[in-house]
Amino acid sequence: MKKYIFWLGVCIIIPIIIQMILADNMSFKWVACRRYLIIASLISYILSKVELSKKIMVNFFAMYFIMGTSVAFVYKYIKHSQVNGEFLWDEFTVSIGITSVFYVIMFLLRHININIPKLFAGVQFILLLPYLLNLGYAFIEKDSFTADSLIAVYQTNINEIGEFFKSTAPIHVYITIIFAALLIIIFLNYTLRGGVKDNFDSMKVVASVVLVLGLISFFCNKKLNDAYFLRIIHESKEYLKSVQMYNAYRFDVNGKPKYIEASSNNLGDETFLVIIGESQNRKHMSAYGYSRDTTPWLDVQGTKENFVIMKNGYACNTLTMLALSQALTEKSQYNHKTLDKSYSLIDIAKAAGFKTYWISNQAQYGSYNTPITLIANSADEKIWLNSDSSASNSYDEKILPALSMVKGKGKKVIFIHLYGNHWEYNNRYPQEKYGIFDNSNYNGKVVDLKKLNAYDNSMYYNDCITEKIFQYAKQNWHVSNIVYFSDHGESVLNDNKHIPGKYDDDMGTVPVYFYFSDEYIKAHPDIVKRTKNNEGVYFTNDMMYNALIDLWGIKTPHYDVKENFLSDEYGYGAGKLLILDKIKI
Repeated sequence: MKKYIFWLGVCIIIPIIIQMILADNMSFKWVACRRYLIIASLISYILSKVELSKKIMVNFFAMYFIMGTSVAFVYKYIKHSQVNGEFLWDEFTVSIGITSVFYVIMFLLRHININIPKLFAGVQFILLLPYLLNLGYAFIEKDSFTADSLIAVYQTNINEIGEFFKSTAPIHVYITIIFAALLIIIFLNYTLRGGVKDNFDSMKVVASVVLVLGLISFFCNKKLNDAYFLRIIHESKEYLKSVQMYNAYRFDVNGKPKYIEASSNNLGDETFLVIIGESQNRKHMSAYGYSRDTTPWLDVQGTKENFVIMKNGYACNTLTMLALSQALTEKSQYNHKTLDKSYSLIDIAKAAGFKTYWISNQAQYGSYNTPITLIANSADEKIWLNSDSSASNSYDEKILPALSMVKGKGKKVIFIHLYGNHWEYNNRYPQEKYGIFDNSNYNGKVVDLKKLNAYDNSMYYNDCITEKIFQYAKQNWHVSNIVYFSDHGESVLNDNKHIPGKYDDDMGTVPVYFYFSDEYIKAHPDIVKRTKNNEGVYFTNDMMYNALIDLWGIKTPHYDVKENFLSDEYGYGAGKLLILDKIKI
């Protein structure tokens, strides 16, 4: 009984002490800690029946502490965020549950003379791996894994992963991490070789141990969905599930497109062009007042009557997949629609009689599994210029020859998706011709001057490519309107890229601008006037869907005038806008 009380006391005191250290708001509610206390009382019974060596004791508490405290530690001391006491109870419940199940199974196997320390160490390392990876990521990026991180990994190709690692930390850091992982495996293997003497001297005791194992598994399983890593896995799966249901909303059981109510009052062979940039922060564009001459062509265009540069556009999300799945569909931060129940601009344009094109210099990623690809593949004509393996090293000038593939008369909507300014920035442009800022200094505060110079070079290159696309569109497509916007910005000065957990304003500030042909201005003077009047309004790019339907002259019930920032009835503005569904602008 004394050993039981001792172990129960240890299991109760430890999370209380940790709460005092890590929790900003301590919690001792019965609802929050009851499952932990039940599991603690059960494992204390098992521990009272065994004699653990020092090695095994060290191993037990190492696993228990890493799983119970590492996420809270990252939030408290690396991200400098608040930690809730109830969150700590959830983590400790899962920690003691998984640790207990692991050890009870090991005790039972040892009782029947099955002792394989290397196997036990391997299983234990796999259980600890998410926590160890999160710690490594936190020390490098000052952030933690989230559901957005998993979704970003899902949509990223192999070269982008390589670029991320190269641009995030030098090679010696990763060598150190690999070395540390090997040391951890050696530590686990060494400590699991420690002795364990059990008092399982009868089948009744063994049966009771098995029963305790079952009870621990039951109570732990009830709490697993509240565990940090399992929760973000669940959230990412739910999002991707909606992606997989995307086509079910558009096609009937026979695979035929469902009827969508939409009509256009535009006549003739009008062409509408949408150019989508990547990782473009308007604060690095001279057209928006940046000190370096990064956008000389756009600077000139902005002075013309048929050109409108919006001053206060923001991204709705800092990840391409999540930003464009809202910018190109009905789904937004404000209407709470799900992606699978939202029509896209391509759906609406096709229903209104336009032929649609998608030209992309980005990889096709998971083919039919990611939102951007799902949206793009609904176009009448798709032109993918890169495979997953080649996209990271492809310059946007590759787009130019592909423009000639758009032929024929009739109403058209063309989408061009650039690779733009995505890191690694020096891979986004031919360096000999466009490295104009390589030896430039910067008067402000910057973490990495070389990265800043490379980013500004990529911005200059983007300006040159966009100019050529505009010229071709106006000369060959009878283009009525051209819209340019970026999916999200980029935190270059702080070298935070566009990682959601490290959000700063530079990740949200994006360029948005419009060109109107003379014919369009004559036919739709009211739209052009409204656009110019609203050039200073604040908006997020998940409102592009409604603005473009307005510009294209399409009438459909799948339109919300309140979310059209070009409308006189626009219902949002500064103080009412969101980024990442939570950060107010």
